[in-house]
Amino acid sequence: MGSTIPLATTSSSTKTKSFSLNAQATAQPAGIPGLDVSGWQTLTRSNWNTIYQNGARFAYVKATESNDYVSSQFSEQYGDSYAAGLIRGAYHFATPNTSSGASQANYFVSNGGGWSADGRTLPPLLDIEYNPYGDTCYGMSQPAMVSWIQDFSNTVLQRTGRLPAIYSTTDWWTRCTGNSSAFGSNPLFIARYGSTSGPGTLPASWSQYTFWQWADSGIFPGDQDVFNGTVDGLGAFATGASLVQATGDPAVYLLSGGQKHHVLDYTDLVAFRSRLGGIATVSAAFVASIPTGGDTNRLIRDPRDGRLYLLQVDGTKHYFTTPSMVNSFGFALMSFTNLDAAQVDAFTSGPDVGVLFRIETQPEVYLLEGATKRYIPSPHALQVQSGQSNPFVAQMPSSGAAKLSNGLVYVSPNYPVTERDISRVYMAVDDHTIIYLPSFDLASEFAATGYDVAPNGSLAGLTILPGSLSPVVSCAGSGVLVASQGSAYPILGADVGGLPVTSLPSDACQYIHKSATTLTAPLFAQARGQGAVYEIADGKLRHVVDYSTLVGLNGSRPLTVITWEPLTLASYPLGAPVLADGDLVQFTSTPEVYVFQSGQLHHVRSFSTLLQIGKGSVPYIEQAPLTAKSSYSIGADVP
Repeated sequence: MGSTIPLATTSSSTKTKSFSLNAQATAQPAGIPGLDVSGWQTLTRSNWNTIYQNGARFAYVKATESNDYVSSQFSEQYGDSYAAGLIRGAYHFATPNTSSGASQANYFVSNGGGWSADGRTLPPLLDIEYNPYGDTCYGMSQPAMVSWIQDFSNTVLQRTGRLPAIYSTTDWWTRCTGNSSAFGSNPLFIARYGSTSGPGTLPASWSQYTFWQWADSGIFPGDQDVFNGTVDGLGAFATGASLVQATGDPAVYLLSGGQKHHVLDYTDLVAFRSRLGGIATVSAAFVASIPTGGDTNRLIRDPRDGRLYLLQVDGTKHYFTTPSMVNSFGFALMSFTNLDAAQVDAFTSGPDVGVLFRIETQPEVYLLEGATKRYIPSPHALQVQSGQSNPFVAQMPSSGAAKLSNGLVYVSPNYPVTERDISRVYMAVDDHTIIYLPSFDLASEFAATGYDVAPNGSLAGLTILPGSLSPVVSCAGSGVLVASQGSAYPILGADVGGLPVTSLPSDACQYIHKSATTLTAPLFAQARGQGAVYEIADGKLRHVVDYSTLVGLNGSRPLTVITWEPLTLASYPLGAPVLADGDLVQFTSTPEVYVFQSGQLHHVRSFSTLLQIGKGSVPYIEQAPLTAKSSYSIGADVP
């Protein structure tokens, strides 16, 4: 590196490739000394030991150029510098006009330009500078050059897990990229000779430098460099440490964008550690040397596209789709922390932030509704609200949740709900309205197979409809429905057999599964698992004793019988059975047996007559409530 730096920016008139291990030390910039070397320097293991003894603590070694050159000295320089105790890294000399950025990045990484988090390996370095073979900017436009560098950088990040550092000069960067500000997440290796007080104006992407090449010769072979920090800072940089803590100081800082950001909240720290690794213990001097940014939280920004994400403790990141959602989670819109691109990419992308949240890592789940939070009492309610079996639930900071007022408890539409310490059970008809539920058998008619338990006192805030739920319901615009075994059958016409109809809010019927089969009077019902069929008339159940009678009542239409759970059927009173000629009936609490004939009941007075009717055996005798007796006309006794 540095062989093409214009003479105007150097302190010497001749670019030398020779070196002297006994060169006299001259004034040098503040920072940790280091060097960069290429195939021009032939060094032995002994040379590297002397370099270390003279104070160098890092080295960048040229590995490749374009797609067709690997330095003959690379392997030895790279291995010997490491053995001598230096932290070392590899660099690639770019020729953007010969192949794509991705192509050269892959060639580089495959031929020595890798990285590992061993604390002894610097991130890969892109040497992008004046063209030694022709046009300064390689005949490329500024946008094309920016695109090439992005292609190289993204490919190295994908291959190694770290963004490459970028070596250049402010002059070249301004001329050839238009002074692009798009690379602030890449560490800067600035080249400027002729001064030891500072590297001067930096390219627009950076507010500070990581390395500075300040001379092309000196006490070390090759170019003379410094790291902008301390020895342990250099180690932390090599490790890729994102979280640091000064010895003896409980404060933990996130390092990103050349700044340190105080991590104040434990949940935030857990989220950062999940993907950025452990906390590196460093000296107080190193922490003090890093410019201080704002305090950090789990609201982070991707510098490449400006997207804002919420980090979770499981190592995932979740996109905020609107500024209002950022505010709803308690964040000031500009309170984000800009993470480096590699840090952003370390987190796995998850679903967008939605309206479901927990407070920090607490188990309770809430629904965000305006400026209120609604408690969701069960996994079933969560699935119903979200429409998903395993919906994403964001972790809201407690400070954000504290700004939300408590709203109504969320209840699952078309599902039973009770409170912890009461026995009264309700059916939720929508997410804020309930009605008394007489039995769980009735709930099953509406396809409900369980129930939710809400906190004590939470149901009182909901709208409680008068009366109780019945299998026959109506909603404005939906007509009358009769619920049976998980489906609701529309009833055509006004005749519902005299059954009471429960009126529900207009939106409630959208949660009830409707059958394509429609019913018309007369309606028939039976209990699940039982054979008896009843005609529904005048609000009562009339047992149809004979199948032929049932067929006659039904007429020519397809026979449809409503099947209810036993307790649902039993909730309606029994009426007078529907008898055919020759049917026998006995009313409760009375010994008399009657035979139905020609529309009248006739008392069978003798057992022998009963046997005669039964053709030698006691025939089936229908049992009916005593109150039904008045429904019949009584004729003459049968002797």
